[in-house]
Amino acid sequence: MKLEFIEDSVELKEFEKTLKWKDQDNVEGDLDDYHTFDAIYYQESSGKYYSVSMTRSSGGIYSKARYSAYHRNFKNSEPLVVNFHEVKPVEVVRIEWEMC
Repeated sequence: MKLEFIEDSVELKEFEKTLKWKDQDNVEGDLDDYHTFDAIYYQESSGKYYSVSMTRSSGGIYSKARYSAYHRNFKNSEPLVVNFHEVKPVEVVRIEWEMC
């Protein structure tokens, strides 16, 4: 399930209030570099987890991150939107390797 919000909209700000940060999945770069990552949030009222792409715009672990926004349908004439995707937690207990 995907939820779409116009960037900086009132609806997005209200949705943010229902979320609690849970985890992040680094996509590229290190924590102290300019990089993108997927933030994972938990919505207690629904029991659902959501993933959203974010970008850390300046160096340093304490720099501010913001949502990555895209033009709807990748058309410049469309508004910038932020997409939240429902995700499910998966616990990896152990990985085994076998010689080929």
